[in-house]
Amino acid sequence: MVDVRQDSDQGGDDPRFDQMGNYIEIQHEGEEYSIYEHLKQHGSLVKVGDTISRGQVIGYAGATGWLGGLGPYLHFDVHRYYGQGAEDDETLEIRWAE
Repeated sequence: MVDVRQDSDQGGDDPRFDQMGNYIEIQHEGEEYSIYEHLKQHGSLVKVGDTISRGQVIGYAGATGWLGGLGPYLHFDVHRYYGQGAEDDETLEIRWAE
């Protein structure tokens, strides 16, 4: 696990909440990363440096950050970084196993 934020109790429908969301980011093989966003305050069950196993509960969804009118929910994506900035990433297609 490479990054976690869980100190925020701020969230709402206004874009000003964009940088206030809690999240967990996990590095996978092949330089792929997954991120789980909008976690509740103190909702992470893992810390930086932990090894995560398939099926492991890692945290709890909440309503932090910019919710865009969706209410409490979990945002999930898989991405790969192409630059040095925190926003220099491309979202990858997710293919679910049957």
